[in-house]
Amino acid sequence: MLHTQTSLTGKRWIFRSALHATMRVMSLNDVMNLRSFPKSGMVDSWSFPDMQKICARMQTAIRNHENIGIFGDYDCDGITSTAQLVRLFRRQHTEPIVRLPHRIRDGYGIKPHHIDEFHSQGTTLLLIVDTGIGAHDAVSHAHTLGIDCIVVDHHTPKKTLPPAYGIIHPCLSQPPPISPPSAAGLTFALVSAFEGESWEGRAEDLALATIGTVADLVLLLGENRTLVQEGIHALRCLRNGPLAAFVQHVCPKQDRITGTDIAFRLAPRINAAGRMDDPLLALYALTEEGDHHLHLETMNAKRQEYTRELFANLYETIPASPPPFLINASPLYPSGIIGLLAGKLTEIFGRPSLVASIQSGICTASLRSPPCYNVTEGLERISDLLLSFGGHAQAAGCTFALQNLDKVRARLSNDVLEQTPEENLHPTLSLDARLLPSTVTLPFCSILSFLEPFGMGNPEPIFLLENVRLEHLTLIGKDRQHISGQIEGTRFVGFDLGNLVNTLPEKVDIACTIQINTWNGRTSPQIMLKDIVSYTGTSSPSISKTAVTETSKAAAIL
Repeated sequence: MLHTQTSLTGKRWIFRSALHATMRVMSLNDVMNLRSFPKSGMVDSWSFPDMQKICARMQTAIRNHENIGIFGDYDCDGITSTAQLVRLFRRQHTEPIVRLPHRIRDGYGIKPHHIDEFHSQGTTLLLIVDTGIGAHDAVSHAHTLGIDCIVVDHHTPKKTLPPAYGIIHPCLSQPPPISPPSAAGLTFALVSAFEGESWEGRAEDLALATIGTVADLVLLLGENRTLVQEGIHALRCLRNGPLAAFVQHVCPKQDRITGTDIAFRLAPRINAAGRMDDPLLALYALTEEGDHHLHLETMNAKRQEYTRELFANLYETIPASPPPFLINASPLYPSGIIGLLAGKLTEIFGRPSLVASIQSGICTASLRSPPCYNVTEGLERISDLLLSFGGHAQAAGCTFALQNLDKVRARLSNDVLEQTPEENLHPTLSLDARLLPSTVTLPFCSILSFLEPFGMGNPEPIFLLENVRLEHLTLIGKDRQHISGQIEGTRFVGFDLGNLVNTLPEKVDIACTIQINTWNGRTSPQIMLKDIVSYTGTSSPSISKTAVTETSKAAAIL
């Protein structure tokens, strides 16, 4: 633990590594040691036992002019997976029947009545992507109707697999991947197996797989890291077509797209369709000519405004001494927003959260959790109260009867205290290394870029700058909620820190990331404030001149 006091935003600061906590200062030579990446290519398409027969079945369906269906999911991973398959079949002059579930009307996953819809349209081959590994009833129903199902999914399977014609899932890969792919990554492996090493449109498919991979928060290590590295290059080079139009509209500086742009600019707009309306609108933006991407922009703006309003109201309901598990349910919460609300609660309060939408006596809930608690295992332990549940360690969903809400609240609150000490239920900020303001240079930024892409499993490094003054403070933003200024001549920006501007002490320790900023043709390093602690003069010893000299030498070499 670095600081015994709490930061000005209520967080405790810790170092990710005990080694880095003892380092006097980070030099350029030290940067590459912040992370270690096992070398890996992309996922081997042929490591999946069913891949050969799946490709053969798809070729037969195309050759015989069968009706081919695709069922995806309403999130970014599911939509980008579906888009890859739509593009594949269109290259084969085949127009598939596509179904993406509506979040409210359909809920998550494929169900027997969806199979009936495909059957009524003469479907004989159905590809189910980003869902299906637990859809035993639906896949069994399809089998009785003579529909061959191919499941491409990465979610945790049940004890038995569904009776599909073929399954592509990380748990079946031989050898297993270093980091399990998202559905979009698995779909790219399928497309690669079907098309061969190279095909017209490969760059677009790779870009789609990259967006889905980053959006679904899979670990950006091993095969996933390789895919995203190559995919970012593909995104930067897109010139024509609907995907290029979407990317260029959202990211005008296309040649400098990063994983952060994917996570916070591209993916939210794709997700906005499924959150606010119909996910097919996002599919059209990725696969059809026209101005569909403008509709995504409008929906995302509405989603942002709606989320801000709802969270402001939700925040007011949290008591001064928050319970161990934050649980709130209301008919006013749309199901497309509850995951965002839960995520924000966990980020601010550092404890598990559940936010539920109440409709017709049923609570549809989204859950988020800090690393100290596995929320899906928690749901397993109260499964007798639930109608359905599933997810990952830090993100999950469930449904339960409204009459069980109080029982769910009590059981989950007890469960989290049984699994983790209450002192762990506090918002924290993980730091990577100490840094001198004089080290924040363009050469340092260039070295940092070798650690990209940043994401799950490879977070953007957060640095500690000690005993600094925040000078030339200015409030910025439409609502003046952000701050900017300078630290020893280097510009800084602090999002959502404007409320602190009148209470900042003369000297502070800051947690920050370092970025390159280009404005009016001028490129310079920029400090992005994450948090602030009052400098007490005791947080750490002074940095030696030797370390400063080594840093300066490394900068000169670069």
